[in-house]
Amino acid sequence: MGSLTIIILLSPLLLLIILLIRLDSPGPAIYRQIRCGLNGRRFTLFKFRSMVQNAAEKQGELAAYNMMKGPVFKMKNDPRITRMGYFLRKSSLDELPQLFNVLRGDMSFVGPRPPIPEEVGSMKDGRGAASP
Repeated sequence: MGSLTIIILLSPLLLLIILLIRLDSPGPAIYRQIRCGLNGRRFTLFKFRSMVQNAAEKQGELAAYNMMKGPVFKMKNDPRITRMGYFLRKSSLDELPQLFNVLRGDMSFVGPRPPIPEEVGSMKDGRGAASP
């Protein structure tokens, strides 16, 4: 009920953000990504798109700038981030569509961010065994 209430209250802001994303760069306003929830159950996570539409294809060209080890990619001043995306990330407004994931029961309000499937395969539990 909490997520539904927040979605209703923030619906004008959500619509404004969608419009601004569409005006800033071509492509869908919502980014969808497969994540792993409780017991490794896969679901589609929703976020506002903060990068150019073909960001995944451009990642290979930027691999040398990755600041992280393993399957996670992070770089300072990533050229794939749009102007609106920079603001959304700084303000964490890009996370608002996850309220729909909470409403659907895919996620909860509290807890760690659900990992992508590639991260799950590389995680270890306290006994040294791979997580589901």
